[in-house]
Amino acid sequence: MPTYTVSLPRSKPLTLDDYVIVDPTYNHAVGGGRPVQYFEELFQVHEDLWLGAIDSDLCDAIMNACEPRGENFVPERSTGRCYAFVRKDPPFVFGRYELDFDRDTKLRHFVARSRVLHPTAADCCFAASVATFEDGSRQICPRGLEIEGHAYVLDQDRNWLLPGDVSELRALIQVPNSILPGRIISGLWFLEAVFNQYFIDIRLPMVATGIEAIVKIKDEKGGGSKQNFVRRLLAIGRRIPSLAMTEAELSAMYERRSDLVHGMGTFEEFTDGAERDLYRKQEGLFRGILRAAILDEGFREAFRTDQSLAEAFPL
Repeated sequence: MPTYTVSLPRSKPLTLDDYVIVDPTYNHAVGGGRPVQYFEELFQVHEDLWLGAIDSDLCDAIMNACEPRGENFVPERSTGRCYAFVRKDPPFVFGRYELDFDRDTKLRHFVARSRVLHPTAADCCFAASVATFEDGSRQICPRGLEIEGHAYVLDQDRNWLLPGDVSELRALIQVPNSILPGRIISGLWFLEAVFNQYFIDIRLPMVATGIEAIVKIKDEKGGGSKQNFVRRLLAIGRRIPSLAMTEAELSAMYERRSDLVHGMGTFEEFTDGAERDLYRKQEGLFRGILRAAILDEGFREAFRTDQSLAEAFPL
């Protein structure tokens, strides 16, 4: 990877904001299960984090700045109405902000936490720092090359947030990682890793592994790994009915996970509706456990230690 340097600007920026532009696939909405409601304003979600509509000219400028530009090659962009995740006035080091987009990852954490609420393919393809100066000039610095790639969802006809999601997103983002049990932190990491994978036969084992990171107790007696996995999730489902899955569904999840990680499954097996429906339930269960753990303090504390987990959800 090449090393970059930048010349110091003539003055310190008057304002600096970080943006992640979301170009949702509203064209898939016909016949889908999620309505389209455009963001008409920018909502403050928590402290310096905002979500919603931004000026259309600024949106186009950021997207233009982030797209690879060829020589004599300016294809016309086909997009609907975009919305954005915004971090206003992030901390920065003068002379480094041009290459330090979201240097403390708070904005990317915001995007990731939103997927606990609803699955979307929001990613950093159109992400940039926007600096303005006292003379009215503007500088748009696209996000540099990093390890994060694209994000993907199973259902393109639901791949967007709504203005009505802001209220619960506020509740989710206000709970810092610092007060979450380690199991839940691991689960959040696995969830984001799932969304960075395109193929369902890779996502499914990661979903099961992420759930297992939340519910497994090492060397726990009472049954084998599969039995303990199923029994604990059945107990969680009894506690929160919206998280309930049948014993057969949970067994199938674990068996599918084992087959795939041992090379005994193929992508073609996951193209039929029944397999996709089962995967959809599994991902929903994963997000639902994390969502409940963030929002419900009593449920969250059950995952604090092995002992508290075993007592709250006995096998």
